[in-house]
Amino acid sequence: SEFIHRHTTGGIVKLIQQTAYPQSSEVILKCECGDTRYLDVFIRIPEWAVNPTVTHGNVKYVARPGEYCQISRKWKNGDVFVIELKN
Repeated sequence: SEFIHRHTTGGIVKLIQQTAYPQSSEVILKCECGDTRYLDVFIRIPEWAVNPTVTHGNVKYVARPGEYCQISRKWKNGDVFVIELKN
């Protein structure tokens, strides 16, 4: 699935979700944009998730079952986040 966000300061940020759920518990979130844009993204972590993780390179974000994982950062073209729901 895809989400296109028209940023308040102009420009577009496109987030693309890729998954093979339920065969895989991994979700990939990719960013496409023309330039760097600050954006708050909230990823819902399902209540049934077991030891979930959200990572971007070597950075791990807090991910708890039944809550939202907040990612507040400058997003740039090519950013990739990996969401693991069952570890």
